[in-house]
Amino acid sequence: MVIGKFLKKVMAIYLKHAIFKRASGDKSFAGECERARMTGGFDLDLQTVEQEIEENDDEGGQSDRRIVLGTLDGTTDEREWFSVVDRGDVLVLAVEGELSELAADLVPRVKERGGNLVHFREFLIVTPAGVSVDSSRL
Repeated sequence: MVIGKFLKKVMAIYLKHAIFKRASGDKSFAGECERARMTGGFDLDLQTVEQEIEENDDEGGQSDRRIVLGTLDGTTDEREWFSVVDRGDVLVLAVEGELSELAADLVPRVKERGGNLVHFREFLIVTPAGVSVDSSRL
């Protein structure tokens, strides 16, 4: 596993437990944050973290996500493109033709599942639910 992904998972699991502790009224969370600020680290049970990472991976976790490149020209069935996004992958399609006609069947299916579609230059970027496209720098 890549170190960056491992650290992200460790922090996500730690924060999940910390938020649960705080929501359940456990006052040790505040002391733990203060201790971390003073010592530069958190008291983290790595065995528990490792076990949760393995459980997430066994459940088909999000770590297998990828970006799939293709061409939207009418030759590929929209169900094939939809299945890519439905699996949780991001789809970047070079548009060759009239976008409104080529994507007419794909758009409603993606939107009803909570996904996003963004037309950027000559590309259509299609993301699954939970993945947004930040266009604030354009």
